[in-house]
Amino acid sequence: MKNGPAYSATGYKQTRFTALTNAFQNVSTGPANFYGWNILNLTASTMYVKFSDTSAGAVGTAAVKFSLLIPANGTAFFELQFPLRFSTQIRAYAVTGAGDADATAPGTAAIVDVFYMD
Repeated sequence: MKNGPAYSATGYKQTRFTALTNAFQNVSTGPANFYGWNILNLTASTMYVKFSDTSAGAVGTAAVKFSLLIPANGTAFFELQFPLRFSTQIRAYAVTGAGDADATAPGTAAIVDVFYMD
């Protein structure tokens, strides 16, 4: 479930997913600068949240720009000093495996906040 983009006090846009799993979710609707994340893994297994710079393609076949390993029952928060540019759009999904071709859903969906600017 996607709750938004909303502007934060720093001027970033924030998109929140309360149930990110193995289906692409659009963070931005067009090109954007990626500034950070806050991710909660509520399952007892490691998961990977992956980000893609595409507007089409399926999980497991679309190019992955980068992946984040989220430990079991863990969290990951980070704010980049310099943004990572997505030239098409920011898309995200969560899976159980590290490989770019993995499409297996985690046992429990992730809660994900992404911070970006158009």
